[in-house]
Amino acid sequence: LEPMKHRILILTAPGDVHVYAVAESLRRKNAEVTLWHTPDFPAHSLETIEFEGAQRSLSISTHKSANVDYQVVWHRRPAFSLEPIDFHPADTKFAERQCQIFRDALFKMLCIPAFWVNPRGAAVGSNNQIIQHLRAQSVGFRTPHTIYTNDPQRVRRFIQSKGGAVVFKPLVGMQWQSDEQTAWVPFTRKVTIDDIDDPDTEMSIPGIFQEEVPKQYELRVTMIGQCSF
Repeated sequence: LEPMKHRILILTAPGDVHVYAVAESLRRKNAEVTLWHTPDFPAHSLETIEFEGAQRSLSISTHKSANVDYQVVWHRRPAFSLEPIDFHPADTKFAERQCQIFRDALFKMLCIPAFWVNPRGAAVGSNNQIIQHLRAQSVGFRTPHTIYTNDPQRVRRFIQSKGGAVVFKPLVGMQWQSDEQTAWVPFTRKVTIDDIDDPDTEMSIPGIFQEEVPKQYELRVTMIGQCSF
């Protein structure tokens, strides 16, 4: 008898090349892999959550994920995408919040019996550096001295206390553009007091400032269930 194929759903976005490589590897291992490019919502995907009496159902016009008994769901990079032409600029924040609340609930209801990598709640928390730091500290990991702040004076004192230089990181990695030719991507880098030229403008938003820890080696460990890779 031919072994049963594992049905795997991957929540991702177009252009995620790592997902395509993983999906191909899984298919070679006889898995049935489905990619759901989630940013088609709300402009190109009609999605409904319905409650009637004791019954509930999901409907997704662009995808059959709601009706398939997947055994594993990879919570890779789910997202939604508003098309500016559809909204007045003043309404964008309202629309974004409505979509976020709806999608959070839809993903929570999707494939409930499946093994999630990671569970929805854990995945959301793992994208927050402060929550990660709190959890690492709570389980006993030794962590570098770190401040998360938008207070320029605290940053200056922190840099001075660490020998004149610390490591700066954004709270979340992202890219944006000021025009068609100029793109901005904040990277992790070392900063000194001289880099904080204008505290009022430089520190208008919070960031991560961390003591530098010279490393002998670097490990990235992935846990799946009770196994590490």
